[in-house]
Amino acid sequence: MYCLSVSHKTSNVVVRKKLAFPDEQKKTFLDELYYSENISECLILCTCNRTEVYFCGDESSVKTVETVLSDFSGIDFDELKKYICLFYGDRALLHLFRVAGGIESMVIGEDENDPIVYITDLLIHLAGKQLQKKAAEVIEGENLDILIGSRPLNESTDEKQKEAVKSNVLRILKEKYDVEEEDFLSAELEIVPAGKARDCGLDRSMVAAYGQDDRVCAYTSFVAMMEMEAPKRTSCCLLTDKEEIGSVGATGMQSRFFENTVAELLEGMGCYSDLVLRRTLRNCSMLSSDVSAGYDPAYGECFEKKNSAYLGRGIVLNKFTGARGKSGSNDANAEYVAKVRKIFDDNQVAFQTAELGKVDVGGGGTIAYIAALYGMNVIDSGVSVLSMHAPWEVTSKADIYEAKKGYAAFLKYNKQ
Repeated sequence: MYCLSVSHKTSNVVVRKKLAFPDEQKKTFLDELYYSENISECLILCTCNRTEVYFCGDESSVKTVETVLSDFSGIDFDELKKYICLFYGDRALLHLFRVAGGIESMVIGEDENDPIVYITDLLIHLAGKQLQKKAAEVIEGENLDILIGSRPLNESTDEKQKEAVKSNVLRILKEKYDVEEEDFLSAELEIVPAGKARDCGLDRSMVAAYGQDDRVCAYTSFVAMMEMEAPKRTSCCLLTDKEEIGSVGATGMQSRFFENTVAELLEGMGCYSDLVLRRTLRNCSMLSSDVSAGYDPAYGECFEKKNSAYLGRGIVLNKFTGARGKSGSNDANAEYVAKVRKIFDDNQVAFQTAELGKVDVGGGGTIAYIAALYGMNVIDSGVSVLSMHAPWEVTSKADIYEAKKGYAAFLKYNKQ
């Protein structure tokens, strides 16, 4: 498989607009590729930031796609090649996952030369009233306004000075990112702590970064999946979002995406029925990759020391999570826990078992209970985290390694 990509990383807005084909032109474009003798399969992806063609064929198929893309866009062939990134084989598949997962989305602030935006705070000298509030009320959601600029547009008159800064920001957005004011009606924006992941600790044994819950488990799961070779049983890495708001929406675990995908596979095999689908889902075995709370001595009163996860002791198995014990959680059966333990032991995977803090202190849940509704065996397994849900979270490098090793061992067992 090949992927031919022109994105915001390699081209300007003018080039990308020429490659942003309307639906009817996409169909004509694909039809021309379908009739090429050296291309067996193809699809095109067009967004505001990229145009990508994924296709299967021999080495000559690359030039075919480049030629057709040049003809349809009106961009000179040699000029177009300056903007193209080509991926093939596993790299094409990995790039597809990066695009689907948002990793290749336009990100401002990750590069050290990029500007950042900012959320202001009240100085301590004026915070007397604020300090009297309950902790849950100190930071109010409606006050998290973003500081994005202060320089007015040069052409603004005194009468329009009030809107001059806004006008200048909109000009920058239009020139650099092809974003207009009305685009904010449909745009999905995420403001996150800026900065690359850093080695943490003088011994560099840990990683400090934002969003490790749950990128640290998604990454290790995907890497383990990519290491698979010719599995006997169908294996998959399912990445879902919106877990913190109940796994809702079309991309959350409560959607029927996974169920529908399995149904399509069964239909393609010529053996679909509702009963066959239910039996297939029931026969699945799953590791629900999610982080666990690492024991923090600074807040030791919230943990049961003998049932806590510790940094540096390996991947964590949570037989159950939930609030006030097991409320609202999956509870893996003892036989399945023993099976997973044996897989880890046989493959020298360091692991530990834990609960999510003291029973009466609070609690939390994962998506494991949703998968368990199909009758499949599932258990939570992942990396322990310090400062979970804080702007920056901390994990152990050893635990990250053992998590990847554990997921790979699980997949290896199930391919036999």
